[in-house]
Amino acid sequence: SFYIREFNDLKSTVSQEAPAIYEKFKAAGTALKEFETTKAKDSLEGINSEINAIKSKANNYGFTALAEALSSLIPRFQSFGEALKNLSDLTESGFKIAGRLEELRLQGFRWLTNQRGDLLIENLESFKADLTKINNSISGLKNHAKLASYKLDTDFLELNVNILRSQKFLEALTNWFKA
Repeated sequence: SFYIREFNDLKSTVSQEAPAIYEKFKAAGTALKEFETTKAKDSLEGINSEINAIKSKANNYGFTALAEALSSLIPRFQSFGEALKNLSDLTESGFKIAGRLEELRLQGFRWLTNQRGDLLIENLESFKADLTKINNSISGLKNHAKLASYKLDTDFLELNVNILRSQKFLEALTNWFKA
């Protein structure tokens, strides 16, 4: 009875926070596309604090340890921990991209005009690697959402497509600068 009450409380918290986290991810994505790195970081910090609150509640209830113990028997338990990890990875990669965009905005022209193309290429390749991590996290989240019967809207699915396009663009741009 104790675990059922705490499990339902945790489930309720996750259900309440999921839409807010999702909206903040969308806001961060929009801000990054518009090179508004401060707004993106603010959204990502909000996501981080909400994820940490969920993790803390899960740890306090002992659910994290229980989920790990039961994960081989009940896939949904494994999915919970992995989904939180995917969200954390996604947020971390978002912070890195925001920082790289800011650095590119401030230093990119200087790198080109001072014959420091190597720094530009390095930054673009790191950017591409961060996008790959984001894409992997999004794929994981799509799988976890399916397991949890959580319906994702088309914006989330479009994000995946936009990231793939960005990766291809960065690949072409990087190859052009290397030539």
